[in-house]
Amino acid sequence: MRMDGTTRVVLSIDNETGSILLRRLHGMITNYNDLIIFLMKCNMDIKHIGSGEGAKSLIYYVTDYITKAPIPIHLGLAALLYALERSNTKYASVQDWTDQHNSSALTTTVNSMLCRTEVSHQQVMSYLVSGGDHYMNHRFRVLHYGSFEQHVKSYWSLDNPGDIQPRNDTVNSDDEDNVEGSVTLSFTNGSISAQSQYHNYTRHPAVWPFNNMGLYQFVGLTEKISVLSESLRISRQRDDTDDILTCPRVGRPTQDRGMFQYDHPQHSTHVARTRTSWVVPVLLGDRIARRDQGEDEREEWARTVLLLFTPWRTPADLKHPDETWFAAYLRVAGSIPLEHGSIITNMNILSECKDTCNRTRAERYA
Repeated sequence: MRMDGTTRVVLSIDNETGSILLRRLHGMITNYNDLIIFLMKCNMDIKHIGSGEGAKSLIYYVTDYITKAPIPIHLGLAALLYALERSNTKYASVQDWTDQHNSSALTTTVNSMLCRTEVSHQQVMSYLVSGGDHYMNHRFRVLHYGSFEQHVKSYWSLDNPGDIQPRNDTVNSDDEDNVEGSVTLSFTNGSISAQSQYHNYTRHPAVWPFNNMGLYQFVGLTEKISVLSESLRISRQRDDTDDILTCPRVGRPTQDRGMFQYDHPQHSTHVARTRTSWVVPVLLGDRIARRDQGEDEREEWARTVLLLFTPWRTPADLKHPDETWFAAYLRVAGSIPLEHGSIITNMNILSECKDTCNRTRAERYA
């Protein structure tokens, strides 16, 4: 599937693998279609995916490419440094600098940065004309899965895989401080609010529907709002009580709300509220284990499923002390909603595609 400099005068079929080898008249030009490249005005590469392994590898590559996170600051600075070095090298011998050289140097710098950060010219131009640099029909929210997994591992002493007993009956505050993970600062209406998913979920309201949500559903369906904004909403409702019959209510529908537990750091300042529309959680953390890769990895997979898709408040709620993770999963599997079952299946497929992609890359450069 890679461009290795070989050429082919006519289309052929590999007798060993059965792969279709497309015609290639130049060793350093990828396969393209005249009509598509004329209409799209962008680079392209036509590949034949004739096997399950190739399809899985391509699926993960495309998924990872289009969902990659924004470039970190240090990589952005590295790209800028690379661009300046390229520009200096190209124009090091120029003595009389003109406006044409300025324009050319700027073009070289921009092209070098775009190449380094894998951003297309179409994205940049769309952004410059206020068209946006990407489009999506869903909203997304980060789920710091690694923090929760670390907390569960710490409680159940999973540094020793053969130990299924909890390390102790409770997790003290020092342990929680060590495993709490990321805290996000939100700036809204001139105020700063700290967001800790660990505290928000483990101290979630003890009322329906919050107490019946798994971690994945909680992150996708709830948000934290300030008590001040909630008080203003109630005040407005009271002021409009006399006009309910004559003036129909406008605005967003009333959503379920609940107070966080008393040991939540923001119990007195914030409340939980369900969202009007689903927000897709994006998991940050290690690779999700697969169910079909041996007993040890199946245990990790079952722990992930229980952690994400079953309601819990402490790690002790996830399984019994004398129970394996997979046995605990089998015990509660019937209570997991069907739509969550589809997500679990897709996660396993994505992990399978990632493993195939990594294996293909390793074989390619072996």
